[in-house]
Amino acid sequence: MNLRPIQGIQELADMMKKGTKAKWGNQIGYLIYPFTIALRDNPLDYLREAKTAIDRKKASLEASFSYFLAKYFLKFGGLKGLMIHVVSYANKMTFILSVDDDIIPDPHQLCDDLEVSLNRIKTAVIN
Repeated sequence: MNLRPIQGIQELADMMKKGTKAKWGNQIGYLIYPFTIALRDNPLDYLREAKTAIDRKKASLEASFSYFLAKYFLKFGGLKGLMIHVVSYANKMTFILSVDDDIIPDPHQLCDDLEVSLNRIKTAVIN
């Protein structure tokens, strides 16, 4: 029987030593993506457009500066309009919508529409 230490546990132990340069905690960056609402013949066009824009944004300094700007605007301007938070973890995707009732009076309808759109994209990918 070979009793070697598990590689991942050994790496974790090395990171926990004092004086290491390992970063702890969540490293969060924001990319603000203005999406267009339009009917397209091919639902995958949404994904292609979004992927191109996100790849371009990830290569820029936007993620570095967006945290500072978001903190500043929330502190002085408050929360307004529509924010969609997407969390993907353990093969499950969760959407959290924050809306201003004066701007979006029926957020449940927006959630339903988002679900229909994502199912259409999923169907197009599978077929």
